[in-house]
Amino acid sequence: MKKLLALMLVLSMVFAMVACGEQKDGEATATPGVTVEPTSPLAHAEKRTINIGTWYEQYYTSAHQSVNDNPNVNNLEEAQMMLDNMRAIERRYNIELYFKNLTWNGVIESINTSIMAGSPNCEIYQVDFQFGLPAVLAGYAEALEDFLTEEEMNNEAFQGLQLPGSDKTYLFYGKAKNTNGYPLGYNKALIEAANLEDPYELYLRGEWTWSKWMEYMEQLTDTQTGQWGYRGAWTNTFTQLLFSNGASVASPAPNENGEIVEGLSSQATTNVLNFMKEIYVDKGVSFWNADCDADWNSNVYAFGEGNVAFFPAACWIIQSADPNHQIDLGIVPWPTGPDVEEGQKVPQYNQTLGNFYMIPKGIDDPKQIYYVIRDYTAWYGDDLTLRDKTEWAEEWMAGSKNSETNFDVLCSMTDETSDFTVELWDQVKLSDEYNIRGLIEGTCEVAQVIETNKQLVQDYLDTNFGN
Repeated sequence: MKKLLALMLVLSMVFAMVACGEQKDGEATATPGVTVEPTSPLAHAEKRTINIGTWYEQYYTSAHQSVNDNPNVNNLEEAQMMLDNMRAIERRYNIELYFKNLTWNGVIESINTSIMAGSPNCEIYQVDFQFGLPAVLAGYAEALEDFLTEEEMNNEAFQGLQLPGSDKTYLFYGKAKNTNGYPLGYNKALIEAANLEDPYELYLRGEWTWSKWMEYMEQLTDTQTGQWGYRGAWTNTFTQLLFSNGASVASPAPNENGEIVEGLSSQATTNVLNFMKEIYVDKGVSFWNADCDADWNSNVYAFGEGNVAFFPAACWIIQSADPNHQIDLGIVPWPTGPDVEEGQKVPQYNQTLGNFYMIPKGIDDPKQIYYVIRDYTAWYGDDLTLRDKTEWAEEWMAGSKNSETNFDVLCSMTDETSDFTVELWDQVKLSDEYNIRGLIEGTCEVAQVIETNKQLVQDYLDTNFGN
């Protein structure tokens, strides 16, 4: 019996050693000299499936075994890092992770029905601010402060979005260098041909104002030849003019009395509306009409033809409008309006832009989900240059003369030291009745726009922020 037991013990050790030398899906390899990563204390005994509700295909997850599973892969080295990171997360937390493409409307429906019913369809959702904010205000999201310490919330992977007036964080996103701003672009060749000083030089001297900009646009508009002082989406124009004059339409930031009130009827916003009317109607240095709605992109990308002086210049717009780098591109912050006091710092970027993550109420162990997504997002390890990936933005900010200043201006508008704002007028559908289009089409006056819409804005703010 002793001999038999000894033989069985030897055989079991041999089998164990052989098994440790093999790698199965989701298991660590015990290679001699290599330390196997320990399992996280957050791992559950039973393997857990985590679904991320989204509206487009994303890579890499537990569904993928090869970098080529992504049909659009172009950097094999980085793709392999992402795939290896996915395998490590599976082992670390004993989970499987999938992006669940619900479509745009499907994500909204899932949030509004399944979370309200107390049984969310997904363990975490990717949201746009348009439907992410209403979900937070409806009480559908977990606050990070309820399950994380302050130290845990401060990390290189995630940035939390805290609404003005709130001490809780419900939405968060992968932290990286922000290059998503909408600076004001200009065609340097047209500026030089008109013997005008470079707008960036005026900006450096503090002389870049609405009135100076209007002078330039008037001189650079020639309707006979089809040259315009300004072209671009009126929505971008309106938002940036609000910022540059320290104004707002629908901001959840409380005033000095702690009240959240509409800003449409304020003097600063009134001046923005007057300036919009001046651009599109009174001075006619630009236009936007029903035909533009039917061919939105062509109007947004119009400066690529070389006959537009100023335009909103987000990287994606430049890439589409000037793919061959024909334009001698200049980039400058938007000029300051008349209500900005000397030395006053105004926001240049709306913090509501981009996609966010939201952990729904009713999900078991939200802390594990947070850490899984945090590690998933931080596939780049300690290499922040991989995280930030600024090469694309640098390329499209360069222009035909390879200007480095352009990219610096973009970053100055969107870095963490800048004043960001939360402006909701174009993020949330206020009402079917809410419309300021008549102002730029010349069919109504500024006073009419304010009187017609101010109560709609206030009702929206009262409904959502009244408590």
